[in-house]
Amino acid sequence: MPLPALAPDTMLIETMGYDPQKGVPMIEFHLERLKESASELGFECDRHAIRNEVQAVCFTHREPARLKIELQRTGRFAIRLGRRPAPMAEPVPVSLVTLDVQPGDPRLRHKTSERDFYDAARRQAAARGAEEAILVRPDGMVTEGSFTSVFVERGDMLLTPPLGLGLLPGVLRRSLIEDERAKEAELRVEDLDEGLMIGNSLRGLMRARLIAPA
Repeated sequence: MPLPALAPDTMLIETMGYDPQKGVPMIEFHLERLKESASELGFECDRHAIRNEVQAVCFTHREPARLKIELQRTGRFAIRLGRRPAPMAEPVPVSLVTLDVQPGDPRLRHKTSERDFYDAARRQAAARGAEEAILVRPDGMVTEGSFTSVFVERGDMLLTPPLGLGLLPGVLRRSLIEDERAKEAELRVEDLDEGLMIGNSLRGLMRARLIAPA
């Protein structure tokens, strides 16, 4: 089955947190991911111009914020600051949702504006009382959340699904792997029975709990 092509108006996006004291943590990881996706998908991307604009937008901002970069194919970009989301109460209730999308689908590997299947999964989870959807392939392999990476604790190490299964290379995920606090490992649904953690660079690492389908 051929992989779907991205729509002409699809944008690459990066979402991160801004703190007036700390700036934008892990911004270089975000910009690296953006640049790599742009190169693979044929987008123009001036990484230095984007970084400079982020600094300019944040320079006079005195409150914690959610910062979003939107990059068009032509290289035009927008930087948007919004209200930072309130912390999620832990453990965050999550629900399993089957996602029948081919592992090579570019919408999994790259963070784009084409997020309909992620949004649909989150709505399905919300209908069960969950705040996040944990995506599971038809073969039973766990991949990621709709807006978070997934981890399980084994001793003093976090395990997280490998990119080859079809998932976003999350920035928090990368940071934890490079700090040797996490490593890749295939996870099945039963591996989540003893608990799990979810997270992204905006919200950090959070404990989660599986809830049964209604």
